Amino acid sequence: MDGASPGDEFLRRFETTGDWGLAPWFLDPESERSWAHEWAQLGLPREKRVMADAALRRIFPPEIVKGMKEDTPKWAGQVITLFGGVQTPSLVSNLLHLGVDAALTKPWEDSALLRHLQLRATHHDAVFEIGVHAALARAGAVVRRVPEDPAEKRYDFDVEFRHLQYEVEVKLTRASELDHVANRLNHELMLRYLVVPGFQVALQGSERLAELCWDDLPTLEKAFPEILWAFESATEDLRSRSAPGIYPAGEWGQILAEPGPEHGSLTGLALPDLPEEKQARRVLRKIRDGLEQLTGKRNGILVVGLYGAAQPDHVERLLLEDRKAAATLARKCVMVVLRESIDVPEKGFLMLKRIPLFYAFSPLWTRKLRPAEFKLAVAASSTHWGTAMRMDPERPGVVLRRVDTSRRPTKLVRLGMMSAGHRSLTATISGSGPPRVEIR
Repeated sequence: MDGASPGDEFLRRFETTGDWGLAPWFLDPESERSWAHEWAQLGLPREKRVMADAALRRIFPPEIVKGMKEDTPKWAGQVITLFGGVQTPSLVSNLLHLGVDAALTKPWEDSALLRHLQLRATHHDAVFEIGVHAALARAGAVVRRVPEDPAEKRYDFDVEFRHLQYEVEVKLTRASELDHVANRLNHELMLRYLVVPGFQVALQGSERLAELCWDDLPTLEKAFPEILWAFESATEDLRSRSAPGIYPAGEWGQILAEPGPEHGSLTGLALPDLPEEKQARRVLRKIRDGLEQLTGKRNGILVVGLYGAAQPDHVERLLLEDRKAAATLARKCVMVVLRESIDVPEKGFLMLKRIPLFYAFSPLWTRKLRPAEFKLAVAASSTHWGTAMRMDPERPGVVLRRVDTSRRPTKLVRLGMMSAGHRSLTATISGSGPPRVEIR
C-alpha cells in the first residue's frame, strides 16, 4: 500500500482482511536476529513457532478476527499481537505457547472448546485445559477429551497412563469473581489520567475498600464511578500542589506521591489482598466444583491451576481438616495436583525464566501417593519447555518454597504506540498480569 505508514498497514490488515498469517512477524528473519536470546529463554525456537503459527491459524481464522472489531470486549484479547505493530516476544508468547500445545491436541476438532478459546470470558480456562492435555500426551498418556453435555456436568478427560485408567478434571483458580472485579477496577484506574510528571504515584486502598471487596462485590461494582472520581480528585490535588506527600481519595483510599521520573509513573494497588486462609478456601471451592464432575467409576484426578491463588500446603491442610469433605472427595479422587510456576532470573538474559512446579497430595490422611501417581502429577504439570519440579511439603529441615500470592502492584510502562487515522494501538507491560495490547 503506497505511502502507508506501518500503523496504517497494520490496522488496515486487522480491520479489513483479518489475516495475520500473511507474513507473521514472529517468523521473520529480522525477528530471529533481534530476539534470538528472548525466543530461546521463552522455550520458543523457530521450529516451535512454525508449529504454533499453523495451529493458531485454525483457532483464529480471518473470519473470526474480522468480527472482533465489532465487539472487542467479547473476544480473546491478545490476538492483535499476532499482526505485529509493536513487536516483542513477551507480547505474543502466551499465544505461541497455546499454539504449540494446540498443534498436539487439535482443539478445532471440538467445536465447543474452539469457541471457548476464541471468547475472552472462557479463553484462559480453555488454554489451561489444552495445556494439561498436551502435557499428559507428551508424557505418553493416551488422552480422550470427554465431550461437553449441556444436560450434565462431565469431567474433562479419560486418561490411560502406565496401563492404569483415570478420570481427570481440570480447574483454573485465577478466573475468580474477585480477581475479575480487581482487574476491572485497576484497569479503569490505569486508564484515567493519573500520571503526574516528576512523581511516582502509588494508589492505596482503604479499609472500607477492603471490606467491600471481601464481603460485598455487587456494592463495590456500583461504587466504581465514585472510586474513580475520588482518585482523580486526589491526583488533581497533587498536580495543583506539586509536592510529595499523601493525598486522600475520600473514603476509598489515598495516593502516595514521591519524587519520580521526568514523565512520571503510576503504580496501582487499589484492592488489597485476601488473607491466606481466604485464598486457600477459594481454591477449595474449585476442588469441590471439580469433585461434582467426577463419577467415581475410575480413579479420579483433580488438576488445579493455582498460579499464585493460594499457598499449596494451606489448601491441603484445610481440605484434610474438613474430614467430611475429604472423605467425600476420596471416594471419587485419588490425587489432587496443584499446578504452579515461578519466574527466576537467568544469567545472561534480561527476562525471567518460568519454571513449572507442582504440589500433589492424597485427599485421605491415611493414604500416601503411589510412585505412579507422582509420575502422573509430574506429567500433568509439565510444559513444552520444561519438566515440572515438585514442591515438597514442610518437614523438619525442609522449608516449602513460598509462592507469591499477593496481588502485585500494577506499574504502567509504555512499550510503544502506533496510530492510523482515528485508530491507535497501544502496548504496555505491567507489573501484574500479561502484557496488554489495545486498539482504540
